[in-house]
Amino acid sequence: MTYAEVETQVKQLSHEDKLLLMQAITRWLLEESNRVASLKRAQTHHKPKRPVPPANVMRGIAQSNGPMLTDEELKQDYINS
Repeated sequence: MTYAEVETQVKQLSHEDKLLLMQAITRWLLEESNRVASLKRAQTHHKPKRPVPPANVMRGIAQSNGPMLTDEELKQDYINS
């Protein structure tokens, strides 16, 4: 049934039946909106999080093989890159 056909049928209803139909449609829309909102909440709560690496993997990550560069050396290295 097309929208135009539905509209034609609804216009033929009594005022009381139109109100009942409006209440039913409103209820269906609210139920659908609640269902969609629940699905969206569920999707955001179940997003996989990045695993936190164990401490032994992170140990030594900031160590260098030689002495740490000075601020001036870092600046020059950045400018020349």
